[in-house]
Amino acid sequence: MRLHALIVTLAVGCSSAPELATGTQAIRAGTPAPDDNAVVAIGPAPVGCTEQLDARCTGTLIAPNAVLTAAHCARIARRIAVFVGADVARTGELHDVALSIVHPSYQEGVATDDIAVLVLATAPSIAPLPLATTQTAGSDIGRTVRAVGYGGTDETGNDIGVRRQGTSGIAAVNGATFRTTPMPSITCSGDSGGPVLIDRGSGEEIAGVTSQGDLRCETYTDNVDVVAHRAFIADAVATAMAWTPNGGAAASCKPGCVTDDDCALGLECDFLRATDTTGVCALAPLEPGTLDGDCMRDDQCSSGTCARAPGEQACRCHVPCNTDDGGCNAQRRTPGLAAFVLLVLLAIRARRR
Repeated sequence: MRLHALIVTLAVGCSSAPELATGTQAIRAGTPAPDDNAVVAIGPAPVGCTEQLDARCTGTLIAPNAVLTAAHCARIARRIAVFVGADVARTGELHDVALSIVHPSYQEGVATDDIAVLVLATAPSIAPLPLATTQTAGSDIGRTVRAVGYGGTDETGNDIGVRRQGTSGIAAVNGATFRTTPMPSITCSGDSGGPVLIDRGSGEEIAGVTSQGDLRCETYTDNVDVVAHRAFIADAVATAMAWTPNGGAAASCKPGCVTDDDCALGLECDFLRATDTTGVCALAPLEPGTLDGDCMRDDQCSSGTCARAPGEQACRCHVPCNTDDGGCNAQRRTPGLAAFVLLVLLAIRARRR
């Protein structure tokens, strides 16, 4: 929900949660992973059609429209999207997150239940990865695993958003979590929520979800064991498979919303004034309007804005709603600058008479 009359700036992202580091480094000693198609980047949902995803975390497709990730990654922004592709700056697909299901026992800064499932509004055309069926145990200490993520490779952060992979070794097991150390690679910021893959002889499976580690990304990473959370994951996937849209994706000029839940996917209830008791569903941060007419660039739209249609694989021209037609809170109209100038001119003319 947003109040149009106020401007509020929030600092959001994995850096405010239990990330793997304060820097922007990623899998150290890693290599590109162009073939790990089920591993996706996670970030705030872009509004403009030409905007690329600001990758903050990583996740893994485990069902047609369900992405497994860390709980703290589900809280990087109010609206989240995932990118399917090897590099967020190149060709790929953007899919809006319709629902974030966070483990009910998750506590910020604690790895134990740092796990979540993101329900996608549209299903990517890629095969999900299987979950492990055997929980990590003491007998796995020393076993090599593979981690995949989208973080950068140095402190500049210039190459964040490229999918990379590296191998680590299981160093310790602690109930619902297990610790990995470099062999020779280690995960770091931006890799949060990514998969830890294990091969017990029948192909790779997701053994864990990257959670947190040492600040320098040099010595260890703590990972959430997926088998220890299989009941939570199964329930979340069932919710994802049963999810249905709550209305069309296009913004509406029709007023009457009270909360964001009254609006379709991706839209917020926009209160034009602080005294309003009802609002208008709008695609933040754009002003209330409709999405009409396919486009790919801003210059193809008379309004100058080509926006992503929430919950769809399409871009459309944003058309601000016309307050004169009564559709966009006509009852809330206040005199604009032109009307004020006209009133002043009329007053001056009357005095001269």
